[in-house]
Amino acid sequence: MLFVVITVLSTTPWMNKISESIRSAEPNVTAVYIGTTAPNGTWQFKVEDRVLTDCVVAYVYNYTPPGKLVVYELDSKALKVINPSEEIPSSECKGELIYGYLTANFTKLPETLTIDVWVGTTSTNDGYIYFRQIGDWMFINGSYVGYKAPSLSNNYMLMPIKELGKITNSTGIHVVNRR
Repeated sequence: MLFVVITVLSTTPWMNKISESIRSAEPNVTAVYIGTTAPNGTWQFKVEDRVLTDCVVAYVYNYTPPGKLVVYELDSKALKVINPSEEIPSSECKGELIYGYLTANFTKLPETLTIDVWVGTTSTNDGYIYFRQIGDWMFINGSYVGYKAPSLSNNYMLMPIKELGKITNSTGIHVVNRR
């Protein structure tokens, strides 16, 4: 019995080190870009498609291993709700999809990646942002394999502003590049 206790106690730091190195091997997002013009530099994942609307001014994102990058695009009203101090010029827009670029880089190339894009606007219900899904762009080993349109019965959601705030605190608010 004493041998088992000593063995467990002596191997625990070794096991913790192994599990830590396994966890650190997970890819992490280093950069995401959304804009109407092509980004500079080298990007591991690049989508050139109708990935934003004419109303989008900023975005936040969330990455969940092993390969799901969710991008939440925000119009000026939604941005004002989550960041009241932000000075945002008002502009006329129709909410129409426009062509642009969505790119991402990771610390390590994920074997599979799905980029899921949602466009948000303020909701009539206080405390929520209304999101409509644009679609999913899928990659395997860094190569584009296809687009999946959203389900017509499940292409929207109401996200509590507090939940969106947690994502914002984790990855920050990023301005859409409209050069």
